[in-house]
Amino acid sequence: MSSAPFQPTCTTRVIALTLIAVMGLHAVPVFAQTVPSPGGAPGVDAAPRALEQAAALKREGNEALGALRPADAIAAYRKAYALSPEPALHYNMGHALEALGDYPGALSEYEEFGRVAPPELRARVPRLAELISEVRARVTVVTFRCNVPGARVLVRDVAVGATGPDGRFTRAFPAGPATFEVAADGYAAERQQATFAPGGEATFDVALVTRSTAGVLRVTTTPVAGDVFVDDKPLGRAPVEVTVAAGAHRILVRRSGVRDTATQAVVDVGDTKEVTVDLETTPPIYAQWWFWTGVAVVVAGGVAVTYAALKERAADTGSMPPGQTTPLTYRF
Repeated sequence: MSSAPFQPTCTTRVIALTLIAVMGLHAVPVFAQTVPSPGGAPGVDAAPRALEQAAALKREGNEALGALRPADAIAAYRKAYALSPEPALHYNMGHALEALGDYPGALSEYEEFGRVAPPELRARVPRLAELISEVRARVTVVTFRCNVPGARVLVRDVAVGATGPDGRFTRAFPAGPATFEVAADGYAAERQQATFAPGGEATFDVALVTRSTAGVLRVTTTPVAGDVFVDDKPLGRAPVEVTVAAGAHRILVRRSGVRDTATQAVVDVGDTKEVTVDLETTPPIYAQWWFWTGVAVVVAGGVAVTYAALKERAADTGSMPPGQTTPLTYRF
């Protein structure tokens, strides 16, 4: 017997799983049918036994997902897929990975389900395109272009792969702030901060320099810490240290409420250049004594003009009658 696929939206899927756990139900938003492996039976006796094990593992995964244990669910689903690679398991694994917050992994599984599922199985998920779109909105496809093939790529301090023969590496990552690093033997590592835009694509060019032609640049700020950019690359909040090619480099420091400060530094091969940037903590214009003196002069010369300029505009009138609210609609 099979159960129909669950169809919640991204914003309500966790709520749905919670309701399942609280109500003590065994049904979960996944497929439950078992189909023979398309790769053929490994043996007369082994095939039925493998299918039985796969079915048991699938049930185990369903129960784990219903109990809000997506990590256990994905482990069981993957074991089941190794025994019987049925297309429906891609859909189940997508749900488990989405519950874990692994949106790139969930997106890959949902897309694979759409690619390999037979028409009758695919028809049971009429919202698949919408589901894929919702998950893709939480993901950024990032491409790193490096001058060194085989360079190691780390994102959020996790090794994710290496650049190919053409120096490129592309992968989907959860959107949001991130720190990435590209490194290779004999070269100084390049580390940057970035923000991966939701539902978009980003490309970062990284030029590694050999350690034999590089030096170290260390930047601090005073009297407050600021965000440091070296050669237009964001390095984070001071103090920062970066290995750069020997020669002159541009330094820019920014901080909210403080004027941007720019300078240059020359780094020699094998040396460490320390630069301290003095931030001009000038108060904002409305805190200056001469600003309010000017306002007083305007008031003395024309009260009506000042009143018109400072009077707050009335709020716009909305279209919803008083006392009414918009009901929340959940689709499960």
